[in-house]
Amino acid sequence: MDTANKLQRYNIRPIALVILVLSLIGQALVGVLFLKVMNFSLLKQGDTIEYVTIADNLIAGHGYSAERVSPWRVTASRVPGMLLTNIPLRYFFAGNDAIVTVLGKLILLAAALFTLLLAKFYFESEWAILAAAVFTLIPSVAYYGVNPYSTGPLYVLSYTIIYAGMVSVMQGKRFGGWLVFAGSMYAMSLRPAALFPLMALVGGAIGLGLFFSGREIRRYLWVIALASALGTGIIYLGWSYRNQVTFNDFSYSSVGGFNLLHFNAVGMEPFLDDVGKREVEAAVEQLPQYIHRYHEPDQMQLSERQGSEGKRLLIKYPVQFLESHLLGSLRSFVMFDVELLNRFAGGIATLAVAAFQSLLTLMALIGMIRQLRIGDDKERALILLIGFVGSISILSAGMLGEPRFRLPLEPLIALGIVFFIKYYVVARYRRNQEPQPNPSL
Repeated sequence: MDTANKLQRYNIRPIALVILVLSLIGQALVGVLFLKVMNFSLLKQGDTIEYVTIADNLIAGHGYSAERVSPWRVTASRVPGMLLTNIPLRYFFAGNDAIVTVLGKLILLAAALFTLLLAKFYFESEWAILAAAVFTLIPSVAYYGVNPYSTGPLYVLSYTIIYAGMVSVMQGKRFGGWLVFAGSMYAMSLRPAALFPLMALVGGAIGLGLFFSGREIRRYLWVIALASALGTGIIYLGWSYRNQVTFNDFSYSSVGGFNLLHFNAVGMEPFLDDVGKREVEAAVEQLPQYIHRYHEPDQMQLSERQGSEGKRLLIKYPVQFLESHLLGSLRSFVMFDVELLNRFAGGIATLAVAAFQSLLTLMALIGMIRQLRIGDDKERALILLIGFVGSISILSAGMLGEPRFRLPLEPLIALGIVFFIKYYVVARYRRNQEPQPNPSL
């Protein structure tokens, strides 16, 4: 009996459903207990305060401002995607973080269901449910799914929508292209950094279309590329036009220029000599403004000056830039250096989670290699394309070095783990349970 037939007899549906339900309920309970015991506020995590302030100001009629007091000047640093959930959450549940935390699990559940749709392209339904359950347990997904006021839950949801749409396109379903289009639009509206993985999706789909010889798969890949390019382009050009009208500058966000100087250039300092360090420090002293808290009318122009100075330094010290950038990207992929874990648990917990995440990633890699060997062209194309998108997202992290850049990769990691369990763990267990032939007969 071959491996596929053996596995069909092993029903893991009840186990997978229990894992999925307990994961979501457990995370909601842990989140609520954390809020109560640690006296923690969702509004104090990272950039959440700015997204929430914008929603509060729009509800109060003060406009698209991140200022908490008059004159409520317009901001250019935050894009509008978070308004979809933050406005209703703040309108109905302001001041009740526990209810918001529980409701946030609905976003994670939706992402898990779209991961299930992706997994059904490769598995029977019970194995697809297991992939959805595993997805919710991946450390970066669980951590960034804690706070629905932040971009994390919706950002990973947008990529699961894209990937589910890609599967539907490969199955010849017309609505698949619309899912890719909508997911790309929403990912771009959440984070300016989404431009890099979305460009990778478009370029990767076109490239794979040239690589695979079949006319059908080539057409499907190019439909994916077109849908994502249109979704990304509409949001990018539309919000850039808004900034042109508001700030007289056709740019998508003020974050990019700030990051080039204050993260990418500053991140080179450990690799520079004394002269280079002084040059970087002088540039930062000349343009020290924290762009997220800078609300003057020239904020876009200031960001451009910061970006120009940052690019000048990166071009002047290309080797040091590559060293620092690759080290930061590696840290975002391997380590789990996050604010809450460092604040409340310390370095040992960070290392433990990083080790667990690395183990899951290794299992996924082994499983994906096996699937690439035995799958058909469509299955291979989706794995390669999602892997490329996730890799570019991680490489775009640079010295920011945070595991949130792994999020576009995590649905594929969940699939890879289930490939590993299916082909190596369960298959071996079934072989050991079968009666062995008696050589004496």
